[in-house]
Amino acid sequence: MPDFHDRMPVILPDDAYDLWLDPGFQKTDAICDLLKPFDPNVMRRFEVSSRVNLVKNDDPACAEPVSQETAATVMTSTD
Repeated sequence: MPDFHDRMPVILPDDAYDLWLDPGFQKTDAICDLLKPFDPNVMRRFEVSSRVNLVKNDDPACAEPVSQETAATVMTSTD
C-alpha cells in the first residue's frame, strides 16, 4: 500500500475531543497545539474494501480489513 498522503486528517488523542468540539473555545494557541503529526509508530494501516468509495455504504464493514481475495471479489462485484 502507498504511504499516507500529505493531506492526512488531524488525529486527536482521546482527551482532546471535548476541547476540539467545544464551539465556545477561544484559545487558538491551545487548538494549534493539537495540530501536530500523530506518531506513526502508534498507527496501523490495512487494506479495506472498495465499498468505502460509495457514500451509500455507511457502516462498520467499511473499516474492516480485507484479504487480497476479498478485495478482488468486491472490486469485480456488480452490486
